[in-house]
This record gives sequence, C-alpha cells and structure tokens, in this order.
Amino acid sequence: MIDLVLGAFGEVLNLQTLGLIAIGLVIGIVIGAIPGLNVPLAVAIALPILLALLVGIFEFARAYNVQQVITNAAREGAREGVLPPSGSASSQARAVPRAQARLSDANIVSGTVTFTCTGGCDTGDQVSVTVSVDYTFVFIGPILSLFSSGVDPGTITLRSTATMRKE
Repeated sequence: MIDLVLGAFGEVLNLQTLGLIAIGLVIGIVIGAIPGLNVPLAVAIALPILLALLVGIFEFARAYNVQQVITNAAREGAREGVLPPSGSASSQARAVPRAQARLSDANIVSGTVTFTCTGGCDTGDQVSVTVSVDYTFVFIGPILSLFSSGVDPGTITLRSTATMRKE
C-alpha cells in the first residue's frame, strides 16, 4: 500500500506536473490581480474554457473508441482469413465480410477493408487485413475549419492492420 502512495507522490512531483502547477498559479495570481475582476466574471471567463476541454475529452475518447473497434475488426478479419481451407479467394471471401460485420456492429458504415495474402495463401503464408475509417470530429472539426484554409482538419484517417500466419 505504501508503495502505491509513494508512486503517486512520484507522479505528482515530476517536473512536468510541477511546471503545470506553476503555470496555473501564475495565471491565478494574474487574474486575481486584475482590478474589477470579481468571482462571477472569472467564472464567466473560465466556463467556456472548461466546456471546450470537456468536449475535447469526449471527442478524443470517441476517436480512441473507433480506433479500438477497427483494430478488433482487423484482427477478427485476419483470424477468419487464416482458417482452412487454403486459397486466396476463399480466405478473402471469409475475412472481408467478417471485418465489415464488426464495423457495422459498431455503426461504422464508411470503413474500407483490404485483404492481402503472401504467396498462394497456403499454409504458412501471411494474411493481412487492413481496416481504415475516415473519422470526423463532430464538435471540434467545425471549429478548427474556421481557422484553416482548404484543409479539413476535423477529419482524420484511422487505420489498423492485423497480420497472421495461415493455418
């Protein structure tokens, strides 16, 4: 138990955390020293920043969730592709629908599944399934597009590849 407490102190007392604490302290002193800035006004200034931070946490958590889903879809597709019988057409006919089914289970309809097999897709050959999805940030994307020209910063491509040896 004591090792957990000491480990927590070690995390809190590292240089990066202490630097962030110092920055917060300086910002608090500056805001507190501004004449006429009372508590309701400080809350009115801090609330949009807090809400933007919370929305960002939710957006990136959803993107991470989608990345996990496509990783699992690629793994399941590759696993289905390495099962007997041999042959590239047979393996691909099983692997691609399996990966697409995992995507559709998570309501991801825009995914692309690519199947590759080394050699003739016989025993010992490698089977790779690549799943890619264009993910659009719902709240952050439109805000970022206001500050960019020509490029859509609110859309990223999430990709995962699973490679297994044919049984």
